[in-house]
Amino acid sequence: MKLNILYEDKNLIVCFKPSGVPSQSDKSFDTDMVSAVLLYERENGVKEPYCALINRLDKPVMGIVLMAKNKKTAALLSNTDFKKEYLAVVSGCPLQNSGEYRDFLVKDGRTNTSKVTGKNTPNAKEAVLEYEVLETDDNERTLVKIRLITGRHHQIRVQFAHRGTPLCGDTKYGMEDRKCNGVALCAYRLTFLHPYRHEEMSFEVKPQGEIFENFKLLSD
Repeated sequence: MKLNILYEDKNLIVCFKPSGVPSQSDKSFDTDMVSAVLLYERENGVKEPYCALINRLDKPVMGIVLMAKNKKTAALLSNTDFKKEYLAVVSGCPLQNSGEYRDFLVKDGRTNTSKVTGKNTPNAKEAVLEYEVLETDDNERTLVKIRLITGRHHQIRVQFAHRGTPLCGDTKYGMEDRKCNGVALCAYRLTFLHPYRHEEMSFEVKPQGEIFENFKLLSD
């Protein structure tokens, strides 16, 4: 797999992860982003390459991933605040044009799913996001911009499905779509302070796939 590198220096690397590619090794044995970066480093003469994934994306989700090239950078980035923004295509339309979703989620490790539950449920964790409706097409699909406040397991997918607007192509949470290869979710913008230069770094990508290209905002 050829890496789509958005930025690189001696301490970190920012790449675009396509839908269907694992962020790190899993049971499928498909080529993952961490392994691809390690191979890339070896091919460029690094004898003992190191790669730590900083922001993990689900396998069917595309978007920007950040990885550290050494342990010190990984430690510094683990204490860094990130602004994570997503574009999603949902079935139907949220009741309001913008707002906040605040729930408590519990992960089921057996099924690798999460669900909305009560605040006092054992192991429940608060999940918060902000969203804005951008555009609705002729097929009752809606393009939504999302800012993650917390980073829970399958958070965006679960919170939108819970409100009757599941992400297109998300078969795990009840929404198939033939026009969607994977889940219609893209981590399209990532902003953070560089751990050494302390400068704001901001990266943005355009979602790929027919499901996104149907919207005028993304068709140019």
